Amino acid sequence: MPFLKTLASPKVIIPVGVVVLAGVSYHFAKKRDETKKTALTPERKAVYEGALTSLKNPDDLRKLADSYETVGLPEHATVLRKRAHLHELPPEIQKRRKEEFQYGMSQVDPHVALKYADAFSDTAAFSAANHLRKYAGALASSDADVIQRTILDLEKFNNEQVKSVAHQNAIRNLRERMVQLDAGGRPLNREAPPSPTHSHPHEQGSRLQAPGSR
Repeated sequence: MPFLKTLASPKVIIPVGVVVLAGVSYHFAKKRDETKKTALTPERKAVYEGALTSLKNPDDLRKLADSYETVGLPEHATVLRKRAHLHELPPEIQKRRKEEFQYGMSQVDPHVALKYADAFSDTAAFSAANHLRKYAGALASSDADVIQRTILDLEKFNNEQVKSVAHQNAIRNLRERMVQLDAGGRPLNREAPPSPTHSHPHEQGSRLQAPGSR
């Protein structure tokens, strides 16, 4: 600390209290600088969130992941690498994952739908996970307004973004849930369609496993 050496020079007469205060200020300033190196600053957060929604090139995602690893944000780096892995999946695996999503969105048991949401989230497929969680929340709700808002959101997304069998299934189930509420709040008891591959999204061999977990 050069400036403290200068202050300690016999040619400079400064009260001891000022020296101590200067040393403490320097200590905390240094700590703030060190913290900033590993902090998720607003700029880093904006870049990270933008990459999750817009960046598709696996190499670019991995380079960004390396940058976040370097500044001490390993969890963010891991997610970015998972996103890179998603964009490299072969078409047949992507098709199977779509089937998994459709199966999750066809569930009448909200707990099962949530398990599929967690499985998609584990592989950094956050859009699918969010749709599943929203659907599960409405399915478990006894509030007609919550269910109706979710139906409207799903219909809007389905009409503007995709023509999705998954969303059509979810809308149908939620409408049936509304009927059940009108009839006294009894839960849906219709059996879900058979799983295209397995009965649990986390079982060994699931296509929803995160990269490196097999």
